Amino acid sequence: MMDHQFSSEQKILIKDISSIMFDSVANSLGKMFGDEVFVRKVNCFEEAEVALKAKENVEDQHLLMMTTEVIGDLQAGTYLVLEPEYKQKLCSHLLPASVVGQLEMWEAVLLEMDNIAIAAMVTKLANILDVEIFGHVPEYAEDTCKNIVRVINEHKEEINPCYAVEGEFYSFKLQVPMKVLCYFGQDFIPQIENFDLEKAYVGKKEKKEGGLFKRIFG
Repeated sequence: MMDHQFSSEQKILIKDISSIMFDSVANSLGKMFGDEVFVRKVNCFEEAEVALKAKENVEDQHLLMMTTEVIGDLQAGTYLVLEPEYKQKLCSHLLPASVVGQLEMWEAVLLEMDNIAIAAMVTKLANILDVEIFGHVPEYAEDTCKNIVRVINEHKEEINPCYAVEGEFYSFKLQVPMKVLCYFGQDFIPQIENFDLEKAYVGKKEKKEGGLFKRIFG
């Protein structure tokens, strides 16, 4: 359970920030897919268990998950979750025809998708909060819902989160849904309590750009 209680105004601020950073994720994925990707819903949770309910409903259902640890001025954990039935559709769309049959390339392109999504999210969050943060190279897992939840809970214990947010995404033409779940560590609390709107760097030109992740492809 996450013990810290944000005020109503602070919760609105967190949801607004989450909406902005998830919009950035959608725009970046849309460019990668050559499609319109949009945010269907933004969910915010004070209790970690609530954030996982949607993924626990069928324990033997399989899920794909890309995990990225975010460190620096803020600690966070991100989890891009996708149902396996969409894996072939995405990989066939994103990979050159010459390598579509190479299954090891499927994992590589999905990790690159996570790189692009989380880099967009982290860059936007860094600009809004005026902090220095970056993400490690993501990890890939394909397992049952029960085991995926167990892995997330293990990471959650390391992060000691104060809040969780989740974006539900949909790729319009490809018709692929996915989710990005993010747990914020305790150092997120003073960032929200002392948030200064004047220091939020938003708009067409970002103050901090790119270079957050080691890319898989050149």
